[in-house]
Amino acid sequence: MQTISYSTVAAAKAVISRLLTVRQLWEDAADAYFDPPRFQSAVQQCITTSRTVTFILQANKHAIVGFEEWYGGFTAAWAKDRIMVWAKTARNTIEKRGDFDTHSQVRATIIASYMDGPVTEWIPQSLFASTTQIFRSMPQRFLIPHVIEHGTLLIERRWIDNEFPHLEILEALAHVYDNFCEMTISLLTRLGLKVPPSIAHGRPSAWGDARAMDRAVYLSMKDASIRGYRYLRSELQLSSQDQKRITKRYQIGNQVRQLQEAKTFRDVALIFFQRARVAMFAMDTI
Repeated sequence: MQTISYSTVAAAKAVISRLLTVRQLWEDAADAYFDPPRFQSAVQQCITTSRTVTFILQANKHAIVGFEEWYGGFTAAWAKDRIMVWAKTARNTIEKRGDFDTHSQVRATIIASYMDGPVTEWIPQSLFASTTQIFRSMPQRFLIPHVIEHGTLLIERRWIDNEFPHLEILEALAHVYDNFCEMTISLLTRLGLKVPPSIAHGRPSAWGDARAMDRAVYLSMKDASIRGYRYLRSELQLSSQDQKRITKRYQIGNQVRQLQEAKTFRDVALIFFQRARVAMFAMDTI
């Protein structure tokens, strides 16, 4: 552990401050997910600011004993990380050529009954297509009185970079943030400085894969007013013992086999009605 000087502490504080700015810009982008101009602006600021975390660190390397060897371990790992390489390339694109090539995918579903409603596939949309514009583009054949009065338009949106199409942008940037948190924690530990809770815990829980990849907004079919958002798809984590107990209680294995053997729609309906009776009885006996 090295002797802590004023310049060393100042360097550490500067890195932490910039990292927390990255975090705030990520959250700004998340809040603007359905407002394309605001989203693009916040994402691009997040990308360029994330790169300055390392710039600040390198500018203060004279205050950190053994900097080159320590920092070289991280840069070597990042060079093999496709997402970290993507972030560096995106930052260079933004600064040297302007906006990087973002792409939005949208799926829209009309919910107006217990049965499935009209649904699109994931389709490319104009980068700046707002939820209101998508609402106004709905085919007239769907706008019947019942749908207008009681229906909801579910719009699911997903943002990607065309250079890295398999990963949603916010999830990619959360990965970048994780790596910089790891580096910052290593730095503070090396210097013998306290790690702030906001850094020690890494990304906030709301930054999980599900939130980034499963975003939707609900609009009233009557006036396009927002009825709510969907951010998370929570997955129930059960122990193997709990899974066996629930399978036995609700006779899940029997249901699967019966559905496989069902010949008609009536057979399927009777199986589900029977499962409902089993579930209600099980609840009464808990």
